[in-house]
Amino acid sequence: MLQLKRLSIKIRRILEKPQYFFLLVSALSGFLLIFILPPYQAPDEHTHFYKSVQQSYGHIKAEKFSETEVGSMLPAKYNQSVAYYKYMWLDPTQKINPGVVKEQLLHGPNDSARVITKYENTAVYPPLTYIPQTIGLSIARVFHSSVLIQLYAARIATLLAWLVLTFFAIKIIPFGKWAMVALAITPLTLMLSASSSNDAVTFGLIFLWTSFCLKVINDKKPLLIQERNLLIVFSVILGLLKPPYFLLILLTILIPRHKFKGLKQSVLLKSIVITVPLITAILWMLFTRNLYIVTNPLADTPLQISYILSNLHGVSIDFLNTFFISPVSDDLVLQFYGLYSWLVIRIPIIFVVVAYISLFLVMTVRNPFEATINNLTTKIRIWLVVLYVLSCFAIIGLIFLSFNPVGQNEVIGLNSRYFIPLAVLFIPALSGLINLKNKSSYITLLKWIKPSLILLSIVTIVSIYLRFHIAN
Repeated sequence: MLQLKRLSIKIRRILEKPQYFFLLVSALSGFLLIFILPPYQAPDEHTHFYKSVQQSYGHIKAEKFSETEVGSMLPAKYNQSVAYYKYMWLDPTQKINPGVVKEQLLHGPNDSARVITKYENTAVYPPLTYIPQTIGLSIARVFHSSVLIQLYAARIATLLAWLVLTFFAIKIIPFGKWAMVALAITPLTLMLSASSSNDAVTFGLIFLWTSFCLKVINDKKPLLIQERNLLIVFSVILGLLKPPYFLLILLTILIPRHKFKGLKQSVLLKSIVITVPLITAILWMLFTRNLYIVTNPLADTPLQISYILSNLHGVSIDFLNTFFISPVSDDLVLQFYGLYSWLVIRIPIIFVVVAYISLFLVMTVRNPFEATINNLTTKIRIWLVVLYVLSCFAIIGLIFLSFNPVGQNEVIGLNSRYFIPLAVLFIPALSGLINLKNKSSYITLLKWIKPSLILLSIVTIVSIYLRFHIAN
């Protein structure tokens, strides 16, 4: 009995550390969602899965079959597997058939004849963020597993990568650790981490990059050789993520001059770190330039650019309206914590409100138990907010240029998941703005915050379960 009590105390102390709290909640929620979320139901999961399958066969570049078809020649069984579950897409009345899932787990389609498998929206993405999924499904295929088992293996690999990357991001960030936890435990991140999408890996890498940059910027000690090398390695990684996130490389500009041996070293390293991902991204774009196609016949990028330049003020207002009050995008602010537009699920508004309050509090209230204090100046904090706005506009603008009819006053195709990794910039921007009188007040705050995050994860699991497993 005494040993159990000691073990309970030890576990409680471990969970007081934000990175372990995240690990426990996200691991339990993620592994449940892997099997509760039916196959191919996450946003574009089937095309992400096709991309991973292609890489597992040793190819990193897709093929262009026609002006509207880009993909690979893959065994027909992958297309056939996806076809079983298309009936649930965007139709809340449709539920999963457990008998079909069981049959496909054990047997499933096994047609090995190569057919054109299209995945235009993921074909041009660099291979980096698909490595975990590729490894997972490749291991499953070694044992001659069914397509569905390969999918679940890819999901498990994605979740493990997400857990590892975010665990170290929370551990490394010098302040605002609980704010990072609150960003990592949202309905969208939980769902994406349990899918074979590349979004969770992308988020984890950006969280880790931002945490590392904040550690370097906030630390008063001179820059170590290992830190300089890591900055360069990370810069290559950023060049292999989705293009709009490239702007986060500008965090290196904020590294103080006293961290370097002199102005020359500072300018040289920052130039390298900013240039390397740009070159990496350009090289990949050149490598895949023949894969880009027009998915909307009404879209015309050159004409759209002319329209933007001639109506800059109006377009800016349209972008802001889209972000906050868009009926087409179904309210991106609400999506962030409460809406799965792809799954046709809405988290009850009370939980959304509680989640936003929790996030605001852990972002702004200084944690008296953190050894490192936010030393960032007001100028740097403002620059971080500006960088967030610029990155958001880059995402909205890229979608507007690529997929929207010329002159349209609203951006179609946005989803709040694109903005989740950018929200981490508000942690250094807002951290420590509110100081509580004593440590006990902060302990009381955490006693409210942690259960709310656990409750949000439970509500997420229950909402997805009800959507796909319980008849109306």
